Amino acid sequence: KDRTAIVHLNWSDLQASELGHTYAPVLLKELDRSMARVEKECGIDPMSAVQSLTLAIATDPQDIIAAASVFIGRSQLEECFVKTGGSISGEIYTNAGDTIHVYWPTNDLMLVSNKRSASRMAQDLATESLLDHVELMDLVRKTDTHAPLWGAGIFPPSMAGMMGTPPQGLYFQVEVDDEADLHLVLEFQDEKGAIDLLNMLRSGITMLANQPGAGKILSDATSVSQAANTIIINTHLSSQEISQFIAP
Repeated sequence: KDRTAIVHLNWSDLQASELGHTYAPVLLKELDRSMARVEKECGIDPMSAVQSLTLAIATDPQDIIAAASVFIGRSQLEECFVKTGGSISGEIYTNAGDTIHVYWPTNDLMLVSNKRSASRMAQDLATESLLDHVELMDLVRKTDTHAPLWGAGIFPPSMAGMMGTPPQGLYFQVEVDDEADLHLVLEFQDEKGAIDLLNMLRSGITMLANQPGAGKILSDATSVSQAANTIIINTHLSSQEISQFIAP
């Protein structure tokens, strides 16, 4: 019940889209060397090994549990992990000095945490559910969980920064095909908080509009509106416009 946000990426659906086919390899280019090693030494295509990834984030933003649904089994993944320089001692997986805890509820589902032991993750899974978190699930139900990328969360006041009155919660979804559409909603306790943010966002969009290149593109692609105590942000980008941010 201490989970305050959830983000889900359906990697298979994203890769199957036209934009995913073009840009997913670009976004992962920093991992090219290690990915090539995995493919060479293990015969596994890392781009195709993961079906989906879900992040459950706690009140402490550094306390994250990642749930990865994989197309390869536990034994094959662990064998590859060791082949490529990692070591495994029970639930502890170590590579290049970084240590994580891994728990396998099933052969094709792994839970990963940097803070929680496998036994703690197993206990959490058995005794608690995100469904028990009423506020968070109310936000999740408002988004399209069939989208390739979606998320929802309770907004910690400590993260408000220069926003003034922070929103109570937010939810978003990203639809991807040959174009990308972001739909983001922020919910405030009252209308005043929404109006204050609306004015800040409109000022920021105006500043972007006066910048050449990517700034102007993002400004033109984004609309912001207010409905009662909510702020609604929509951004629509074509493949050509996305190429201004990420070179294919």
